[in-house]
Amino acid sequence: MSVGGQIEQSRFVVRFVVRFVLRHVGGVMVNPAAPRDMRAFADGSINIELWRQLGIRLGASVLHDTVVPEGIRPTDVRLTTGIAWTRPARKDASDHD
Repeated sequence: MSVGGQIEQSRFVVRFVVRFVLRHVGGVMVNPAAPRDMRAFADGSINIELWRQLGIRLGASVLHDTVVPEGIRPTDVRLTTGIAWTRPARKDASDHD
C-alpha cells in the first residue's frame, strides 16, 4: 500500500513554423508503514507535428526509488522516440442542423 499524488500534469501547444505539443506529468508515492520507502517519477514528451495528423514524438521518463535491492540503481532514465498519429476530430451529431 502506498500513499501519493500527482504533482503536475499539463499540455502546451505552441505554433511556430511547425506545431509543438509539450506534455509533462510527475508524482510522488510514499509507503505509510515505512516513510523512507518512496518513489518519485517524472514523464515528459514533445510532439512535433510534420503534417496535420502525423508527427514525431520524443519522450523522457525518470523514476527514482529510495528502497531497491542490492546491486540495482535507484534511478531509471528512459528516452523514447516514435511516430505520433492524431485521429481527426469527429463531427458531433448536434452540429448537423
